Parts: sequence; C-alpha cells; structure tokens
Amino acid sequence: MKTRNNVIIVAILLFANACEPVKVCVDNNSFQYLKESELNSLPYQDFSELTFIHRTNRDTFLFKGGSYKSDFTKYVIPQECPQTFNAQRRKIEFVNGKSGSKITVENAFLQTGVSTLNIMYNNANKNMEYAVFSKPFTYDSLLIEGKNYTEVREVKPNQAEGNLGFLFTPKQGIIQLINGATNDTLNLVDLKL
Repeated sequence: MKTRNNVIIVAILLFANACEPVKVCVDNNSFQYLKESELNSLPYQDFSELTFIHRTNRDTFLFKGGSYKSDFTKYVIPQECPQTFNAQRRKIEFVNGKSGSKITVENAFLQTGVSTLNIMYNNANKNMEYAVFSKPFTYDSLLIEGKNYTEVREVKPNQAEGNLGFLFTPKQGIIQLINGATNDTLNLVDLKL
C-alpha cells in the first residue's frame, strides 16, 4: 500500500509541475504619430520643383515633386510578449524626367521609436534624427552656388549607411546631395514651391 501511495504522490507532483499557467500576451497595437513640428520641418509643398547642378560637370537636373503621401509602417518589437506599433510616415517624391532619378524626403519613425528625417536618392538612404534639430547648426551661414544659406545642418556620407550625405536647412530643405562613393555632389540652384 505504501508503494502505491508513493506512486500516486509522484504522479500528482509530476502532473502539477507539467501544468504551468499559460501566459497570455496582449498586444496593444498602438499608433505613434509625428509631432506637428516634425510635419512642418519640411519646406516643400505638393508639386514643388527642385533644380540641382552637378558641382564639377555643371549638368542641371530638374526634379518635379508629387503630392505628399501619408501612411503607417507596422513594427513588431520582439519580446516575450511581442508588441506592435504603427508609426506614421509622410513623404514626398521628386523625379527627374530625363534620367528617372528620384529624391524622396520622408518624416518617419525608426523601429526604435525615434522620429527621423529620411533622405533617399536613388538607392542611397540617410536618416537624421529629429533630436539633431535641437542642437546647434553645423553652419550658421554657408555660400553654395552664389546663394547664402543659414541654419545649415550637415549629415556626412557613411559607407555603412548607404554613402549618401546632405546639407539641409529648414527654409530650403535639401541644398546639397553628396554621393560618398563617387564624391559626386549636386547643389541646389532653385526651389519652386
């Protein structure tokens, strides 16, 4: 009888340890919106036009803009209980009719939840966190193609990040695009809003 009782006790203990409570994950599927200051950080309007000139060979490139598009990017943060957030994104694309080259300017969030200004030129991409906007300007004043620009921020090319660099001002937007791999540089000569 004693052996039978021991077997029953062991069976009960094994069964109790095998039935741990099931953890229920609740995904809040939240939405993250861009701040008004971030939405207003770009000077462009629907159908703006950007004209750039190549710094060395002096070729001119006209990029015609479309209208702003806004949507949400879905991110899943891997954890024991994965969380989903939908991050607002707003962008405008400028296309050169002759070459098909494209410049995309986007307000967006990274998967980390940090809001950024993204500049894409053809296949190169560069992010500038909006936190940079609260820091001192790289240049208080800068002369490019005979035009004086103020409050200039510089994002240098980096091979690990696509080799794109740019100069940006709150009033004129992109004033220079730099391909770090080839050192080709396009300077803004006209912005039509």
